[in-house]
Order: sequence, then C-alpha cells, then structure tokens
Amino acid sequence: MRVVILAALVAYQGGSMAPTGKGVYEVEYDLGRSFEDRVKEADFAYVDPNITGANFGREGCGTEWAALEMVRFESDIVTTDEALAGIKRRGLRPAEPDELVALVRAYPKFAKAFPIAALGKAWRGRVVLAGPYRGDSKLDLEYERGEWTIGVRFLAAKERR
Repeated sequence: MRVVILAALVAYQGGSMAPTGKGVYEVEYDLGRSFEDRVKEADFAYVDPNITGANFGREGCGTEWAALEMVRFESDIVTTDEALAGIKRRGLRPAEPDELVALVRAYPKFAKAFPIAALGKAWRGRVVLAGPYRGDSKLDLEYERGEWTIGVRFLAAKERR
C-alpha cells in the first residue's frame, strides 16, 4: 500500500497561513482559550455535541504550534491500524482534534472539499472527523476502529516543539 502526501491545491487555500513545504501546513492555536471557543472560530455548520473540551480538548496556557500533513491512501478501503502504521512510517504522529480544528480554521475550504480524520485522541471509541456538510463543513465523530474509504485524509503532525 502506497502512502501519498497531498500537496495543497491553491484552489483550496482559504486561510492566512501558507504551506511551508510540499503539503506541510504550520498552524498555531491558543491553549489559553477554551476548546469550544476554538471550535466556534473554525465556523463549522454542524458540530457533534460530544465534541467538547472535556472529551477532546487540551487545555493549558500559551500558544501551541503544529506542522501538519494530510496523508491519503490509494486503496479503496483502509483500516485505522493501516492508517496509523502509514503515518508512523512517515515519521509522524496522528494529529489531535485541537490540530484538526486549527487546520480548518486556517484553511476552511479543506473540510468543505473532503473528510479529514484526526486519529490522535479517541473518546468512547470514536475520533473526530471534519468534512463536507451541505456546502459547508462539519465536525463529527466516527468509530475509531472502522474502515475508511478512499476519500478520507488522515491528519498527521510532526512532533511538538
């Protein structure tokens, strides 16, 4: 199975931050603000009510930085274990929901165009997925141990500074 790193298409760039390299996106987010406030800033049309700071957020103080890549698989269906192994082979870790929200805030057109999964933190066996919703975007939950179709991108991150 071959892993493909997606280079961003200029047509999908809606944020103020530019990619730093081939398909690498640097984002910053303020842990001093609540997870719920950061989700609101990303302006999703729908947010699953279980996506809360208590279930998925990392609270703290100061600004966090992340270098993110979207990993896509060419096979029709991929399991979560295969996705995690592909991310690890690239020397990356699965992104957390905070990082997915920061990416969508910076690049809102990505989530309107294709689903993006953050496998870095699960709650009750479910992970956060941003994706298209009635011409806009949503932040929803999907089962962690399911199978993923060809259109899903898996958000991966370089280790934190």
